[in-house]
Amino acid sequence: MHRFTRWGLRKYIPHESMQAMATIRHIRKEEGKNTEFTWNGQLVEGVKLDRFVGREACDAHGDEVYTRGRFLVRHNTSTGFSC
Repeated sequence: MHRFTRWGLRKYIPHESMQAMATIRHIRKEEGKNTEFTWNGQLVEGVKLDRFVGREACDAHGDEVYTRGRFLVRHNTSTGFSC
């Protein structure tokens, strides 16, 4: 058994958690608020969330980006999110 498993830790942030963080960060950004997330006590860098959103963007329609799964992230085209 690996130590991570024994300790109850994961090496990577689960997909569902990253989706939730990206969605929350985007909503708060539209409200003019800054948001920081931590995972297992470590700060999740904004660049990491940006990469995740870039990987997940699969279809752009107007000012919306639909991601795989249940989450919808709305954006302004000037933010750099693109398919």
